[in-house]
Amino acid sequence: MLIAKAPASTFLMGEHAVLAGYPALLCALDKWISVKLTPSSTDTVQIDSHLGSLSFSRHHLKVSKPLTFVTAVLCRYASQFTHGFHIEIESEFSHQQGLASSAAVTVATLAAIRAYLNLPMDPATLFNEARAVILDVQGKGSAADAAASIYGGCFAFHKDQGLIEHYTPPPFTLVYSGAKTPTAKVIANVDQDLKAFPEIQGKIYEAIGACVDAARAALSQKDYQALGLLANIHAGFYHCLQISSPILNDLIAAALQYPDVTGAKISGSGLGDCIIVFGALPRNTFPKTLSQKNLGVTQLSVQPSVRGVYVERD
Repeated sequence: MLIAKAPASTFLMGEHAVLAGYPALLCALDKWISVKLTPSSTDTVQIDSHLGSLSFSRHHLKVSKPLTFVTAVLCRYASQFTHGFHIEIESEFSHQQGLASSAAVTVATLAAIRAYLNLPMDPATLFNEARAVILDVQGKGSAADAAASIYGGCFAFHKDQGLIEHYTPPPFTLVYSGAKTPTAKVIANVDQDLKAFPEIQGKIYEAIGACVDAARAALSQKDYQALGLLANIHAGFYHCLQISSPILNDLIAAALQYPDVTGAKISGSGLGDCIIVFGALPRNTFPKTLSQKNLGVTQLSVQPSVRGVYVERD
């Protein structure tokens, strides 16, 4: 038996523009997805998770909902399986919270399968495989969140160059909005809404890239006041992309009322997920100020993780 564990992650800045070739800032988080693989003497591949269960013959694997990313990984290696196995998936966070659960489970499954087959486990190979799976499943994506699950830490990322530079994580808090829209759908919405104005869309992405470049300099100098201001500027570009929402706007506005908060913006693709608040946000009181507890607003208890994916053997 072996267990592969991959961390959740969040964007600090650079969402959407990263698809256009601009850098982004990300941070791995201390919430984990575990993929336990137990070999079998039969030909059956059994997958169990809180999302559902699937069972196949190893000869007839196919990409299947609700475990699309997991089965897509298995299909890539199907010809190398000589026996079946049992996969059990456990997560320390909800797939609805916008903490890159799809990337984390993809990376953890890849690590488990490659360890099971005694294949190389170097980060570059894992990243290339994870990116291929993500593109196969959703058609578009930078795989930046997969890099976070693989490498861990806080870093700048470029879709063609991979990791660029590591940083000390800034103080931040994530607040879940109570809703989520699939990333692929948000990307498609943005492209559809702005398809008549490609030059404007390009300028918005260029401006987001400039925010990220300035934020990288601020992180290098640990200038968190400047980082917060840049987050506020970045938030305005999300309005331009039409991926904010009334609750996200209310959460950001409420967070900025606290004196030790330096900035706030959406973290993730938008139209739900989380906001990221830079600086110090009071614990357990913030959602109550908006009377949003019944709508699922949650101040998440997460911290940066310096560790990326790893495998334990029994």
